[in-house]
Formats: sequence, structure tokens, C-alpha cells
Amino acid sequence: MSAAGEIKGITPPDIRLRKGQTPLVCLTAYTTPVARL
Repeated sequence: MSAAGEIKGITPPDIRLRKGQTPLVCLTAYTTPVARL
């Protein structure tokens, strides 16, 4: 069971509306061992 809720996609207009407000956070895992951290 996961504690994460439903994930909604973000569109370019959504990004424009958030300018100057809540920062966007992004995480990329390039390898499986890094993804497990």
C-alpha cells in the first residue's frame, strides 16, 4: 500500500499560472540503484 495520493498531470498553462508562486520540484533517477534511494 502506498501513502501517495492520485497524481494529476501538469500542463504548460498550469506552469504559467504558477509563475512567481509555489516552486516546481522535479526528481529524475537515471539508474535503478539511484531510484531505490
